[in-house]
Amino acid sequence: MTSKPLKIAHLTSVHKRFDTRIFKKQCISLSRKDNYDVSLIVADGLGSTKHKNINIYDVGPSKNRFDRIFISAKKIYLKALDLDCDIYHLHDPELLNIGLKLKNKGKKVIFDSHEDVSEDIMIKDWIPFYIRKLISLIYYALEKYICKQLDFVISATPYICNKFQERGIMSIDIKNYPIKEDFIYQKTNWNEKKDEICYVGEISKERGIIEIIESLEGLKNIRLNLVGSFSDLNLKNRCQKMKGWSKVNELGFLSKKEINKVFNNSKLGIVTLHPTKTYLPSIPVKIFEYMAAGLPIVCSNFDYWDELIFKKYKCAVKVDPLSSLEIAAAVELLIYSDIDSKKMIEEGTRAIKETFNWKLEEKKLYDAYNSLN
Repeated sequence: MTSKPLKIAHLTSVHKRFDTRIFKKQCISLSRKDNYDVSLIVADGLGSTKHKNINIYDVGPSKNRFDRIFISAKKIYLKALDLDCDIYHLHDPELLNIGLKLKNKGKKVIFDSHEDVSEDIMIKDWIPFYIRKLISLIYYALEKYICKQLDFVISATPYICNKFQERGIMSIDIKNYPIKEDFIYQKTNWNEKKDEICYVGEISKERGIIEIIESLEGLKNIRLNLVGSFSDLNLKNRCQKMKGWSKVNELGFLSKKEINKVFNNSKLGIVTLHPTKTYLPSIPVKIFEYMAAGLPIVCSNFDYWDELIFKKYKCAVKVDPLSSLEIAAAVELLIYSDIDSKKMIEEGTRAIKETFNWKLEEKKLYDAYNSLN
């Protein structure tokens, strides 16, 4: 007699239903196992449905940040109770209190820390500067108190994982490496591409947008394909007034299929995050997406990135992210040096095939869930 599948629910009030880490990697990977019945609870306003054997329950969109933190979180909790699952997997810090309530009801609960939240608070533009430190300390204490009572924490990077372990919290890292099969479409010949570069992701001052646009000023006939949403309107207005903005193709938020076209049209990818306490130990997923898409990279000269990736795989030119002149020089080098760029393309795709792909992290996800059975 076969046992009933364990019921699993992933919970998010922030992310869209087809978020790459939550849905395309974790939910789909778990749904391939016969012993798991997987659901996803979201608050994106797109309605409830079933997709790829995963039940998606929508509690409705949030009107604003306050509504999301308090009203949507409560709706998610009520839906979680209604589903009566065996394991709940939380993906947002504002859902930690829900996790504690579910744990007190005898459920298995996992918190997935996508970011170092207490550090990330320190660079949030929407939080007044003079209270960021206080909010960061309060969150740090609350996170420690709740997570010690959960079954374990999944962290997106080894750095975040170590911080939880140092507080006596069981944690494993499951990195955001790409699904390599997503990038087999990249067939555009280097010589057929335009002299275009790309940036894909959230657009903010700390992620280097000012220096990137400044770097365009001295570059002839090279354009930037800018994909993503600005973190605030004031920053966007500032960028639009810069001289280099005339060389920007502002594309906004794009679907995965549309981003693939941008990669095909671009000769390199840029990821020049500022050397903040949050970003120095980070592993930006866009690095691996650029590599998988066959793009050489211009990136920040962070020691951690060098140790993790670029000492072994020579697929990037490293620059001071605060220097628009260094960024411009690196872009020119890769655009006009076909031999170097083509070698970097080979190195990047080799790295994805050998090391930086989801299959390796998927096994860790299975092991983590098996430990709860």
